[in-house]
Amino acid sequence: MTAMKSIVCMLTLFLLATTVQYAWSEPVVNCHCFRNRTFNPDDRFAADDYLLTTVFNSLTAGYFGVEKRRIVMLKMKGGAQNDELLIALYIERHTQTDVEELMDMKKNKTWQQVLEEIPIDESFGKDKVYKLLIEGASETQAAGQITATMLSGMFGIPAENLDEMIEQKFSWRQLSLALILADYTGTDMQSIIALQRKQQLSWSEIAHNFGLEPEQAGKIAENPSRKKQ
Repeated sequence: MTAMKSIVCMLTLFLLATTVQYAWSEPVVNCHCFRNRTFNPDDRFAADDYLLTTVFNSLTAGYFGVEKRRIVMLKMKGGAQNDELLIALYIERHTQTDVEELMDMKKNKTWQQVLEEIPIDESFGKDKVYKLLIEGASETQAAGQITATMLSGMFGIPAENLDEMIEQKFSWRQLSLALILADYTGTDMQSIIALQRKQQLSWSEIAHNFGLEPEQAGKIAENPSRKKQ
């Protein structure tokens, strides 16, 4: 009888420990960093941050051939900033150095120092982004060049045209969403921009009017060539 009580007690402690561990780990896996994930006509701009972020994460994942979940987790658990992560993914693609190793190196070094410590082949040594980083350019400048290259390649738009849009004070995330909406709906890019600039609609409102909620737009961004039926 005493032995049976001991077994029951041990099982109880095991289950309790498992429950506590799950309770602590669950928020990390299912963290809801964005409270507003659908368009709300009473608060038109509330879902914009989530929409812009999920679309850009999807585009980034598709371009670099990684799971979107990996990008989200690197931001959530690793504390990676947008520009920093974009640069690390770009370097990983060209050097085969793991992105997490690069992020770890970057904690105590500049990108210039990181690049000096990893193998660089001749072709990457001629790359625009490499040259920017090795010359000490800002992360914002380097990430902008990466994003321009990414969007230009995915949507067939000259990088110069994208730079002109950025000069009009569009963010890269906004520009990415506008390109996705234009590509998916077959709507002229300038018409979409006019909805936001001239009619002052929110981005989530524009997407909603095209029949898209943020989550749907994020999935479409994983496959930009998919047209609206």
